[in-house]
Parts: sequence; C-alpha cells; structure tokens
Amino acid sequence: GGERRLSSRHAHESLLDAPALEVLVERVARAVGDMDTPKISLARFGQGDLALFMPCGKERVDKHGNTLYVAFNVNCPGHFLHPTSLQNFLTHDPQRAESYCLGRLTLCYESTADDDDELNLGSEARPFHVCYAEPILRDECEA
Repeated sequence: GGERRLSSRHAHESLLDAPALEVLVERVARAVGDMDTPKISLARFGQGDLALFMPCGKERVDKHGNTLYVAFNVNCPGHFLHPTSLQNFLTHDPQRAESYCLGRLTLCYESTADDDDELNLGSEARPFHVCYAEPILRDECEA
C-alpha cells in the first residue's frame, strides 16, 4: 500500500526534475567535446577521464580545514580530489561545488599518508590516490 504510493511520488518528482537534468546533461556534453554521451568513470581513474567527486563529510578535512572530496566509485576506493583542484572548483562553480565536483582528471597518482600530508590522511593505512581535476561546468554567471 504505502510503499507503492511512495514510489509513485518519487517517480513524479523525478519527472519534474527531468528538464533540469536534460539541461545539465546537454551542458556536460558540450563541455566534454564531441562525445555523444559523456561517461563518468566509476571503476578506474586516469588522465582525461571524467570523475564525480563528493564531499566526505565535515569531520574529514585536509590540512587547510577544507572538507575532503572522494571520487564516486565502484570497487575503486580512495581517490581524493587534491585541495588545489577543490579551490579551482569552488572559484569557478561555488554553488555546485558545495555538493559535488564534476571534472576531467589531469593527474592521478598513488600515494601514502607518509608521502602526502596535504590531504591529512594520517589514519589511512593503505595507499590512496590523489587526483587533480579541472571543472567541466562553470557557474551560470561567469562570462
């Protein structure tokens, strides 16, 4: 009973968001060039790939006090956005960057807490990956 109505309501809300989603997909497609359908990397991350970074939460911060962002992934954990890239996202698209950063990877390398203290990951026992990315979407107000 109630579960069916909840699904129906969510389907209706999704339809209301469809035009906004369509506009976003078109903007991403234009930003990434001549690709028919842009694809966000989920299982591996390399130079030129598109990656979606999400905030880890306010308790996980870099050495500058900024929230850490980790790549949305499937069985490929520990890919963190470098603080200089995060600042670039916050400058070019501050409203969107509060929730996520969608960008093209320019560099991605494996590191350890001993080698790289910029991310403040001293508690990470296993190696992690440091990712640099450039925004593919820009704030609507930007010329």
